[in-house]
Amino acid sequence: MANLLMYVLQSLRSKTKTNHFWLIIGCIGALVFGIYRVIIGKDLPWNADLSILAMAFMSFGKWCREQKIIEKVKLMRYSLAICILITFSVSAVNYIYFERVDLYSDAFGNPILFMTAALTGTFAVVLISMTTNNRILIELGKNSLIYYGLHRIIIDLMFVVYEKMGIQIDNASWSAVRFAIISVCVAIVILTPVKCLVLKYIPWCLGKKKE
Repeated sequence: MANLLMYVLQSLRSKTKTNHFWLIIGCIGALVFGIYRVIIGKDLPWNADLSILAMAFMSFGKWCREQKIIEKVKLMRYSLAICILITFSVSAVNYIYFERVDLYSDAFGNPILFMTAALTGTFAVVLISMTTNNRILIELGKNSLIYYGLHRIIIDLMFVVYEKMGIQIDNASWSAVRFAIISVCVAIVILTPVKCLVLKYIPWCLGKKKE
């Protein structure tokens, strides 16, 4: 749904001359989402309310790309270390003193801490891709719609497997982080063939043309 919103916004972008169109849209999207959650707070079908927040993040990304923000960052490795430190520190504080962060369940904890961790975490991933030319991260980023759209199915199945194996996961322990990493890696491995099939036979569902 966020992707469909971006198609509409892209058509509007072609008709405007401002250099900061995407930054303005991103700020408006984040503000609208925040107001909606505070005043109304009702979950919409298919997480339609979350698509506004997702669209805001995608708009920030488009703005960074247009303005070449990442390319202008000096001392990339130091910036990467700072971003990682901020992301983990802020996320830990958000989890300990507020609540777990789970976009799927509309759980954000403190909104300021959530946005800080989300943005610095995103910058960290982009910086890793640029400083190491990590082909895996680049490939995941190019096809993120497939992985993000289907990963929850795989991860839910992984928790069923853990339960069948008698593994109890305590969300307040470091073991939960280990199992989360395992689940994500398994999801990537399983969904990669799915990604290849989608790109080969039905790329139109992602707005892409068959190669």
